[in-house]
Amino acid sequence: MRQPVQLYIRVRLDDGSYPYLKAVILKNGHVRHGYAVNAGREIKVPGGTYNLRYQRDGRRVWEPVGSEPDVALLALRRKVRELEDETMGLACSRSGHQYQSDTGSRLRRSCARLLRL
Repeated sequence: MRQPVQLYIRVRLDDGSYPYLKAVILKNGHVRHGYAVNAGREIKVPGGTYNLRYQRDGRRVWEPVGSEPDVALLALRRKVRELEDETMGLACSRSGHQYQSDTGSRLRRSCARLLRL
């Protein structure tokens, strides 16, 4: 079964093109830094930016997630979870690409209520 979210790396190749290539994911689930799949072969690529590819409302979306493989893998896992939550009807709070948590404000309100007692 095809994954709902895929990880790509965008790099400049020797011929001057700037394609999106699939990132190399190792058997242990980690991203192989500096490698991409081009024409069915793994090639070493200098630098580049990782991007997520998925569909939202029937349209293809390319979401840049940075140049670090660990951050890209974390973003991939979060996006998969977010899309799974949407299909199950669960709401998620996020603003742009940054995930928000209101834990701090809830903690402040709880402490204020406790001090008033």
